[in-house]
Amino acid sequence: MRSTVRSAVIVGVESVPVTVDVDVHDASTDSFRIIGLTETRAKEAQIRVRSALNAIGFSIPDGKTTVTVDVFPLASVTSGLDLAIIELNA
Repeated sequence: MRSTVRSAVIVGVESVPVTVDVDVHDASTDSFRIIGLTETRAKEAQIRVRSALNAIGFSIPDGKTTVTVDVFPLASVTSGLDLAIIELNA
C-alpha cells in the first residue's frame, strides 16, 4: 500500500513544500526506515514517529514500511515532517 502526502516546512519566514511517501509491503520481518535524510536524522525521526504513534494508541503497520522524504535542500529541517509521516501511518 502506498500513500503520499504533500506537506510544508517553515524555513525562516517562508514555507517550503515537501512530499512524503509511505510504502508498506507484506514481509516476513518487520522494518521501518526513512529515506531522504541523513542517517542520524532518520533515526531521530523514527524514534519521534514511533513514540507519537504509541502515545495515540497506534503502531507502525506490520511488514516493511519505507518512508521517502523529498527534502534534499532542507535536510536540517526534519522534525517538521513528523506529522506528515504519522498521518500516513495512522
